[in-house]
Parts: sequence; structure tokens; C-alpha cells
Amino acid sequence: MAKRKTLDDCIRHLLGEGILVPLYFVQGINVLKTKVDAMTDEELYKEFSGLFAPKQIRADITYLFTKINNFIQTQK
Repeated sequence: MAKRKTLDDCIRHLLGEGILVPLYFVQGINVLKTKVDAMTDEELYKEFSGLFAPKQIRADITYLFTKINNFIQTQK
């Protein structure tokens, strides 16, 4: 039986598709953080179908944003 492909597998594969793909992911995180920062807790709760607490979503997005932007700054 073949191993079922995961979203993680798909993302890893996409990153190898071209030199601009990582840039698109970075920009996507930046846009997502801007959108999340502008939303109220109620809007954020609805956006994620109530699956996660707004506080956790904000913390996760901030973590990703910080990690990716710190990496970019250390590469200059």
C-alpha cells in the first residue's frame, strides 16, 4: 500500500518547483499576519471555524513571521 501524501509532503515538493516559490511562502506569511492582526478575536474565531483559539492563532502566526523574517535578515 502506497504511503498517503500529506500537506507537508506537498509543501516540500512545491518548494523545489522554482526559485520564487519560497518568496511566495514568505510573502504569504507576511500578508496573513497583516490580516490576522487587523481581525477581532470574534472574526478570527469564525475564520478558523472555531477550531483554534484566537490567542493561539496569533501566537502561531507571530512565531512563523518572526522565524522567517529573522532568517532573511541573517542571510544579508
